[in-house]
Amino acid sequence: MVRKMRITEHVHAIKIPFKIQIAPGRTMDRFVYVYAIVGDKVMLLDTGVSGSAEKIFEYLKTIGKNPKDIKMVLLSHSHPDHIGSLATIKKETGCVVAAHSGEKDWIEDVALQCRMRPVPGFNSFVEGSVKVDRLIQDMERIEVEKGITLTAIYTPGHSDGSLSFYFEQEKILFCGDAVLLPGQMPVYENIKDSIASVKKLNKINDPFFILSSWDDPRGKDVAAGLLGASIDYLTNIDQAVQSCTQTMGIADPMRLCETVLQKLGLPDTMANPLTARSFVGADKMSKK
Repeated sequence: MVRKMRITEHVHAIKIPFKIQIAPGRTMDRFVYVYAIVGDKVMLLDTGVSGSAEKIFEYLKTIGKNPKDIKMVLLSHSHPDHIGSLATIKKETGCVVAAHSGEKDWIEDVALQCRMRPVPGFNSFVEGSVKVDRLIQDMERIEVEKGITLTAIYTPGHSDGSLSFYFEQEKILFCGDAVLLPGQMPVYENIKDSIASVKKLNKINDPFFILSSWDDPRGKDVAAGLLGASIDYLTNIDQAVQSCTQTMGIADPMRLCETVLQKLGLPDTMANPLTARSFVGADKMSKK
């Protein structure tokens, strides 16, 4: 069931559920948030999986907007649950597509991404390749319209070109998948970068809301401790992976994955190629 909510005067959240295949005959329930920053115009943060465009358009109509009001899609990164319905949204609205240069190739050539960063069911999640119109740099200011401006924050780790965004006027931090919370499935490209990125976000002065892609919106009452908890969790994962790798090597990535999860007290349902790829390292997995 798609869930929608208004967070602040200008920010709306659209929660989109989907399933991901983690092994033959086994699926995991997931969800991803798409955020709409709404004034006279509309900016979307990410687009959800394939088929999400209709749900996004339907919600915009309930608040008096239509698809043609979407002037820009700002992408936190290029993973399939974030770019899945981008092709339809671009076709229907003619909007500007903006992302970090580190994600450009994966967005413009999804077949390349599927080969190089395989995800089970990739082609069912992504509608097609889309040209990136604007490259966003660290600390660049993106104006939706007067009074609505986001600051881009380069936060690699989950992926090489991940971006977070701070909406200072309403004290909202959009962190994409950069902030991995305790108990969440570890998926990342570089854990050292992930830790450094969350520490970078933790320096932001007093965000009132933290809006993640993989977590329900968090207000000030709980937001203050989330970034510190993420740093601790990522650090524990890194230490567990290093410890297990030293004793058993990486010859059997799935066995390593299972061992690390057990050491961390995480459920064995998280033992899948995505998690193993994170623990072993994408470059090493490609040589297996």
